Amino acid sequence: MNRPIFLIGLLLLWHGTVGIGWAQNEEPSLVGILDPDGQYAFAMNYFRSGDNHRAVSEFDRFVHFFPDDDRVESAMLFAAQAVHREGRPADALKRYRRIVERYPESRSAVRAGFESATCLMDLNEPEEAKSLLLKMAETASSSEIRDEALYRTAWIDLSHARFSEAARLAEQIGPIGKERYRITDLQERLEQAADIPRKDPALAGFLSILPGGGYAYCGRYRDAAVAFFLNVAFVAATVEAFRDGNDALGCLVGFVGSGFYLGNIYGGINAAEKTNRNALRVFIERTASDFRMDPRTGKTDGFGIRIHSDF
Repeated sequence: MNRPIFLIGLLLLWHGTVGIGWAQNEEPSLVGILDPDGQYAFAMNYFRSGDNHRAVSEFDRFVHFFPDDDRVESAMLFAAQAVHREGRPADALKRYRRIVERYPESRSAVRAGFESATCLMDLNEPEEAKSLLLKMAETASSSEIRDEALYRTAWIDLSHARFSEAARLAEQIGPIGKERYRITDLQERLEQAADIPRKDPALAGFLSILPGGGYAYCGRYRDAAVAFFLNVAFVAATVEAFRDGNDALGCLVGFVGSGFYLGNIYGGINAAEKTNRNALRVFIERTASDFRMDPRTGKTDGFGIRIHSDF
């Protein structure tokens, strides 16, 4: 007779101990996670704390056990975002595409579309990202979505130094969007792209006929001095070897010296191209810092800009 009562007492004691443990850790109760509200809150707790791996597992569990819940699409979106935050854009892209396929007309699908473009940029697929955003702009159900898609597309072009194309896309943004994204100010800045200082690589190569001339043209005076004196030293050593009758040594030193001379010409051309890339990079970074806005938060802090060197 006493044995059942004893077992019941142990069970109640165990349940109380578990409850105290959850309370001390400020986690949802064990009973809470067995229902949709508790499971969703449990997953959100991990997501907000930055524990992305566990957030993904718990959101996936929510979707699996409660497929008819109205929050399934948001759970899928949060899971995809957590995967993206883990630094796995390819996996996140698959999840975002699944959301678009399953809920094509929802707000979650719109957000998933924009996040898909971000994943593609992370995967170094800017043209595919641009194509996706332009398609979203064409099929947008509201001017707000269309404007954001065009705005994001313009910044892809701007990050690749395609300033005229970026300005053209920005011009297509509606009046409300232009005010929100400060398009007028951005267009004025883009007009200044024509004034970015540039060096002519061909001229740099021509000036390098005099060793160091191309470097000096690009403002790299230390490299110019090194190139000049190094080539002069090779010429002097070659002449001295021939004067001493050491033709073999003269030919060898002359051959090596000619390599340095040609390298000086190539270096001058490369210095001009590098100077131009740096000037473009500085302009893009400064423009992003002043104007690039996060469409979700409205903050202007250069959000999401990645400078590409294929210009």
